[in-house]
Amino acid sequence: MKINDLKTNGVYGLYNGKEFRLKERNQDIYIISRDPEDLKNGFDYYINVVGNQIKDVFRKKINKNELEETYNVEMHVKFKGYEFKITVVKNNKIIISTVGPELEPLAKKLNFKFVEPWVYDKEISIDEVDEIIERQEPVYLD
Repeated sequence: MKINDLKTNGVYGLYNGKEFRLKERNQDIYIISRDPEDLKNGFDYYINVVGNQIKDVFRKKINKNELEETYNVEMHVKFKGYEFKITVVKNNKIIISTVGPELEPLAKKLNFKFVEPWVYDKEISIDEVDEIIERQEPVYLD
């Protein structure tokens, strides 16, 4: 797997049998795509919260009833035999985290960086990952 193929944590849904990331803005629901072909299917360019158009991200406003399924995705990795949540993917690196006092000894053992009490992060490459784990949990939109 390539690092660019990793999903980001968040809410996803099935629309016409295809999986999309979902974004909610001003009580409107948008499906998000990175496939320029979707511009032919009613998508337009994504506009971020400060009003800038993002050239390689596309969106389409939909009614929540058009979604076949909705779920929250949390991405995890196995690193040195232990499972960690992916918190950020950037600059071809993955940042994994521990949270909680019970994980502090493990974080120190694996040379994680202290962020704040009971929170430690470590930047790793995709080559250091033993396994990628995607956890899904159903979510219901209001």
